[in-house]
Parts: sequence; C-alpha cells; structure tokens
Amino acid sequence: MAEYTYLLVFGFALVATIPLFLFLSAFSYPKNTKHTPKRKAKGKCPICGILLYQGQKVRSNRTEIADLAHYTRIKGCLHCYPEGKRKRSCPVCQKEVPIDEHVLAVSEPRKNPLKLMLRGCRNCYPEGF
Repeated sequence: MAEYTYLLVFGFALVATIPLFLFLSAFSYPKNTKHTPKRKAKGKCPICGILLYQGQKVRSNRTEIADLAHYTRIKGCLHCYPEGKRKRSCPVCQKEVPIDEHVLAVSEPRKNPLKLMLRGCRNCYPEGF
C-alpha cells in the first residue's frame, strides 16, 4: 500500500499541473523590450544631420587629382537630396545649401583615402568650386 501512495501523489500532482499549464499558456505575456537588439546607426548625413543605418548611403561624386588629393562633392542622403524634404545646411558655415548645390570634401590618398575633410559649400569655400 505504501508504494501506491507515492504513485497516487505523483498522479494527482501531474493531473493538477496539466490544466494549470494549459490555462497559463492561453494568455500571452508582453515581451521584454529591454533585451531586444536595436539598430545601430552607421553614421550621419553631413548635410541634413539625420542618422543613417546600414544600407543607407550618401550620394556623392569623386574626382581624383593625380596622386595629390581626391575631391568629393557630397550631394546628400535619400532624406535630403532627391526631394529635399529635410533642411539642408552646410556643416562648416551652417548656411542653407540649395538642392542643386553640394558640399566639398577633400581626402589625401597618401595618408588615408577614406577619411574625408569637409571644406564647405560655395559660400564658405569658394576656391574649391
């Protein structure tokens, strides 16, 4: 009889937990938003200042002058260049840049061709235009 009491207690516990599990699984709990990974910004547009994520690019034209310098004319990102939905301003002088103009940046290919040094727009850097 003693060996059957353990089986009866185990059976009652099992029978009691199955409906409790089914009852609790019917409700959906909100997800913990603290541990969800957020998208990290890869950079920002130098003309409108909006954060750019992976896959979003800045439109520009690059001109190589021998082995001395590379001139890059930055037109803007997809938020400020084609339609002009955002305010476009020069990162150097903070004046408004019209939609048909651009900002000039220079890189030195001997040191680091990927590092751009912003020179400015037509107002603050006229010798580059």
